[in-house]
Amino acid sequence: MYSHEKKLNEVDLRIDMRTELLKKRARSLQENGSITNYLNVMLDSQSIGNLVNRINAIATILKADKELLQDYKEDRELKEQMEEQLRDRMDFNKENLMELRKLQQELQLNLTEKSTLMKTMSEEEVQLVKEFQDLEDESLLLKAQEGAIKQEIENAQREAEEPLHNEIQSAPIEKQEIHL
Repeated sequence: MYSHEKKLNEVDLRIDMRTELLKKRARSLQENGSITNYLNVMLDSQSIGNLVNRINAIATILKADKELLQDYKEDRELKEQMEEQLRDRMDFNKENLMELRKLQQELQLNLTEKSTLMKTMSEEEVQLVKEFQDLEDESLLLKAQEGAIKQEIENAQREAEEPLHNEIQSAPIEKQEIHL
């Protein structure tokens, strides 16, 4: 339990106790008659000293009643202030909770978007890897074709040079005279 709520409960308890005391005091005054009873107490005094003591006693009782009412009013005001503070704090907490829920929804939306983006990127990555593999396969095929074409060219050149080479070798060599 929060200290603020604990203090509020303590104030409530004091108010309840004072309310009971005030009820008992009001009943007593109603049953015995307040002003008349005080006058009877003063008039029944045996001496001036006794009268002064009774007046002091009545003044003490009235002062205690007045303090009891004053304390009761102060506790009621304190309770109202504390309840207002508690309501303000609850309103503040509700606003924060609403803001937190809004942020939580935004976060969830961002996570969903991130997940979708990651899935899209993953699919694109798979597609790019496939395209890269296709390009590598095509490159290997082109290199193989290039090698085959070079081989055919070499073979064609050899075949074209062979009759010429054979002709040169089979042609008679004429002797020429060298003059010096």
